[in-house]
This record gives sequence, C-alpha cells and structure tokens, in this order.
Amino acid sequence: MAETLGSLCDKLTIVKLKEWHSEKQPERMRSLATHREEIGYEIEKVPPDARDGIVKQLAVLNLERTQCIDEIDRQLRAAVEQMQSKAIKH
Repeated sequence: MAETLGSLCDKLTIVKLKEWHSEKQPERMRSLATHREEIGYEIEKVPPDARDGIVKQLAVLNLERTQCIDEIDRQLRAAVEQMQSKAIKH
C-alpha cells in the first residue's frame, strides 16, 4: 500500500524523535549522535563491545530518515507535476 504524505511526515517525525532521544542517552550515545562539525564523534570513548550496536542503531535511524525524505520528495514532485499539467490543460 502506498504511503500518503501525511503518513510519511509522521514516520519522519518518529525517526527524528528517536534520534533526538538517542542524544539524551548516556554520554556514549550523545557523543555519537551529535553532528560531527559541532563537537566531533567520540567513538574512541565508547567501549568496543558497545560500539557496533551504537553505530548500527544510528545507521538504521539515518537510513530510515533518508528513505522518508526521499519518498516525501518523490511524492511532492509528482503532485507538483500533476498540478502543472492540469494548469496547462485549462
């Protein structure tokens, strides 16, 4: 079933909230989730046994976010093209 723009925006909001809450976790999560240009990644401070799980969690969230944004862009582009084609016909 195709998702609506509303459901995609909802999904994107949920993913962004998960990212935001991951920043509120202990220091090891917060340091990884913070944008690199702001303070940089501090992956070396994360215990090796926890590092893979943290990186995987953040990668999955980032992938979900990107997929939502891409689908929203696709649907908006299609809607604009449809509106433009209707305007040309009238």
